[in-house]
Amino acid sequence: DRRSNTVLWGHRFTAEKRPELAIEIAKVMPDFKFLFCGNMPTEDHLNQINSLQNAEYLGIKKNLSSLFEVSSVFLSTSEQESYGYSVAEAIRSGLPVVSTPTGIAKDLADIKVEGDVPISWAKAIRLCSGSFASGKEKIKDLNVKFQQDWKDLIC
Repeated sequence: DRRSNTVLWGHRFTAEKRPELAIEIAKVMPDFKFLFCGNMPTEDHLNQINSLQNAEYLGIKKNLSSLFEVSSVFLSTSEQESYGYSVAEAIRSGLPVVSTPTGIAKDLADIKVEGDVPISWAKAIRLCSGSFASGKEKIKDLNVKFQQDWKDLIC
């Protein structure tokens, strides 16, 4: 059962993934729970997350599917993605995605946000939260896109 008002951010804690932006978004949304997972967080990242009452660092997760089930939105603040497997997996699970227009999110994210203004991201998250995709059409689109990308790589 999906938990309302729970945002999942699951990426490496590197500059191009912009974890600092995700933390800033959590700061302006105290009524939402933010779950952070991924490798390479700095001590500063952990301190910032731990200082927030609405945020939690869950460590490294090889499989995010159990977290998709308890989240209401997947957040991707990445500046660049070659494909975006965590976004693709979130979409496959039927979880609404708020993302930058990069990788597969460029075509399939529920709401695409550009820039680094936390309030803009917060509005997008609020729009998506609680409105779960029926999934079937998006999953079909995702499978077609994945197969086409794979063919392009092989040819």
